[in-house]
Amino acid sequence: MTIKKAIALLYSKKYIYATNSLTTSTFFGIGDSLSQFIICEDKANFKWNKWRTVRLFLVGGCIGIMSTKWYNLLDSNVKFDCKMKETFSKICCDFSTTPFFSSFAITTNGLLEGKSFKKSFTEYSNQWSDVLKADAKIWPPAQIINFFLLPHKFRVLYVAFVDIIYSCAISYFAHIKAIPTR
Repeated sequence: MTIKKAIALLYSKKYIYATNSLTTSTFFGIGDSLSQFIICEDKANFKWNKWRTVRLFLVGGCIGIMSTKWYNLLDSNVKFDCKMKETFSKICCDFSTTPFFSSFAITTNGLLEGKSFKKSFTEYSNQWSDVLKADAKIWPPAQIINFFLLPHKFRVLYVAFVDIIYSCAISYFAHIKAIPTR
């Protein structure tokens, strides 16, 4: 099978959810591993927490499925004759969902760590403004490329790539003990 045929199969309607779930899981895992290394103060004695990465891998799989459904909904309902107007509208709609996606990621990670829902959601609530600032810096610029240049079926793949950076930030917020005041 050629690479082109393999890509066509993986991104076909039959396999798109599995492909996007696995891709996003993988990039969340990579992002968490990078985050662990970045926030480690003693790099010489760095010890990778594989279970933490597994939890973020699982969260990423859910996000991949949710993102696939979201982009299907967005692309089928937000249409304008002017490509710039359509792109801007999609970016606004997409950014309005960032609190949902980030709260899901951080709260679900907390639940997988064995915390109660209340404690997990409270951790997100205490950090929501910092998370929203990270979202605002990453997603609108990234989505310009996504909505203006990329075909629909590759949206989640591109977002999964950007998720390496984003999951570093989400992992950081999910595991930080206290955010210092600025």
